[in-house]
Amino acid sequence: MPITKYDSQIRHSLYGRKLGLDGNDFLVGEFSGSRTPTEIVTTANAATPLTGYGASALTGSTAAYVLAAPAAIGIEKIVVNASTLSTAIMSLVRSTASGACAFAGSTANGAATGVKITLTANGCGIRLMAFSTSEWTPVGVTVTSSAQAISITTSS
Repeated sequence: MPITKYDSQIRHSLYGRKLGLDGNDFLVGEFSGSRTPTEIVTTANAATPLTGYGASALTGSTAAYVLAAPAAIGIEKIVVNASTLSTAIMSLVRSTASGACAFAGSTANGAATGVKITLTANGCGIRLMAFSTSEWTPVGVTVTSSAQAISITTSS
């Protein structure tokens, strides 16, 4: 089955006729895909806030990592417990600095009051999306076993 590249729909060229924006401002063209900015973070630098975009692989032993508020609506963030230790529990703690944020989905009514996301098993991950500049909303979860691998709580 041929891949539709939509190159005939390019209205604003960014790279000749290979890449551009269509009439609805979607990126289209002949390219292999995109790459997500990725950081590998160890427990030694857990005090340094994670980038507010891209993907973060948390390695080492149990630690808590600060996640800053999203810089803009529509940003995605993926965080994975990439520790090789089966007992490593990684936590994402919301930023309380200027531009503080919360995690949605922590109460029965889905209010954005969560202050911590816990990744309780190595290999599990969470995909977050910013629907406001003060809230990260979980939109996808990867678990590695039938046990609960992720929790969102209102206390740190």
